[in-house]
Amino acid sequence: MPRPRAFGILVAASFACVLGAPRVAIAAPTPPPATGAPAVTTPPPAAPAGDDVLTPEDPDVLPQGGIPPGSIVWHPWSLFDPYLSPRSLLFTGGPAWERFIGQGYEHGGFEVTVGRSIETPPRPRPLLVRLELEFGARVSDPSHWILSLARYSYAGAIMVGPLELSGRAGTTVAEVHFGSSGFGLGFLSPRVSAGATLDVGPIRVGAIAFSEYAWRWIGGGSAFVQGVLLELALGRSPDGLPQYYRIKN
Repeated sequence: MPRPRAFGILVAASFACVLGAPRVAIAAPTPPPATGAPAVTTPPPAAPAGDDVLTPEDPDVLPQGGIPPGSIVWHPWSLFDPYLSPRSLLFTGGPAWERFIGQGYEHGGFEVTVGRSIETPPRPRPLLVRLELEFGARVSDPSHWILSLARYSYAGAIMVGPLELSGRAGTTVAEVHFGSSGFGLGFLSPRVSAGATLDVGPIRVGAIAFSEYAWRWIGGGSAFVQGVLLELALGRSPDGLPQYYRIKN
């Protein structure tokens, strides 16, 4: 019976075409856009207006670095502003006396230091705070030498006209001892001082009385050190803000 078999094959092929058509339509790729049509782009959102937003300027008038002048707000620090705080060079020198632990007598000597300081920004004030960094040397009889590698101190002062009355507290980070007492190392030696200075323009001149515990960790014994130093401070103006900063009133 050839005719019914041919009819069955024809019916089966028809069902296959009907069932396969949706799958081909789903899998068909989306046709690419026409080459002549312009691309549609969404512009980026505009930057919100604010104090810290840079404004466009003529590249020929921009400072080095390309930041427009006065485009960034600077908020002054209450203590030790890196741009607005006054700074000074410090020089001290004077007699000092050293008494080792367990000894009943003192060794006379001399101490000199050089350093720098930064203080609170200028404002109407009777009080100020100062941070000092010093390096120094001390020698005492008989030929005992001490090098102070770094001494950090905080000073609080009250101004009475041109007269400054101050107190200091700090620590000597490291000391090297050598000479008649042998080689040794000291660390974290505490130190306190009080003084009075006279401000004459950018120059400050005065005297400081100090007391220190020279804490010797390696080689030899520790000692108490006292002395009176003359102080000379040469002040200079603050560095000032870079031109791309401004202070908001």
